[in-house]
Amino acid sequence: MKIKKLSWKFEVSKPIESTATLTNDTIYFGADNGKVYALNTRDGSKLWEKEIGGKVKSSPTYVDGTVYVGSTNGVIFALNGNDGSQIWNYTTGDQVVASPNYGNGKVYIGSLDGTIYSLNGSDGSLAWKYDLGNKVNSSASLDLRNNNLYVGSDSDNLTCLDTRDGTFKWAYKTGEDVRTTPAIYEDKVVFGSNDGTQYILNKYTGNPELTYNPGIYLFNSPITSSSVIYGDVIFFCR
Repeated sequence: MKIKKLSWKFEVSKPIESTATLTNDTIYFGADNGKVYALNTRDGSKLWEKEIGGKVKSSPTYVDGTVYVGSTNGVIFALNGNDGSQIWNYTTGDQVVASPNYGNGKVYIGSLDGTIYSLNGSDGSLAWKYDLGNKVNSSASLDLRNNNLYVGSDSDNLTCLDTRDGTFKWAYKTGEDVRTTPAIYEDKVVFGSNDGTQYILNKYTGNPELTYNPGIYLFNSPITSSSVIYGDVIFFCR
């Protein structure tokens, strides 16, 4: 096998648990030193860094020049993508480890305070919030054609809410925490649970269409990785 030459690397002082976001010629990511970084993709040179506090395990989301990201200090931030300057921040009741999703001018993100928040992307004001009853480690998925938001929680549920006002539509109870990001495919929503089972539900009703548990000896291993759908195949790790 031919080994390719390393193009560049960039080191920070603490572990990196945040998944990087790439847009144009810039890569954005957070680190456990409480900083968000922007690097040039061509040579890895630092464009800017911004200290927001806590640990940045949340993966940044970039939309129209703004970077949205959460921190374990319980705050959600909007940063200028060009220089990292703060545009706004919103304080939740606990750590934010989930990654934000964006649609129709709103930022959707959960907190370990058990709440999913919808914030106005322009100024960070609260559009609505919904109490899911337990910690939200799961990053939400949007289906804007149907105004549906899907999010898991440690209440063992995958919950579907109306993106416009947070109205409850349905919830499906699994056997353990749901910490994966749901994948949407045609009329289905796919996700894994810490009960070791992969679920396929009807995205409109929440009714189960298929469940699959690979099993391992006498115990079930939690499914903490999010599903990827390619064609008619679902890929996931456990």
